Amino acid sequence: MGSFNLEISDDILDEARIPPVEREAVLKRELAVQLYARELLPKAAARRLSGMDRVAFVLPRPSNSGLPADLDPRS
Repeated sequence: MGSFNLEISDDILDEARIPPVEREAVLKRELAVQLYARELLPKAAARRLSGMDRVAFVLPRPSNSGLPADLDPRS
């Protein structure tokens, strides 16, 4: 299995206001949620990317608008 490294400059990380010890976990979780919401990653893969256990990774199914169903005004 391969891996992919993404470089983000320190000035951008500092602007994100994420404590350095939490950056990797927070960024992985945010990426996982966004990829799942846009239906680019299945829920199981998004959960693995986030590093969260199955119980903690509870997300609504995405809607056709790209928003979670509970936030979609068309629902």
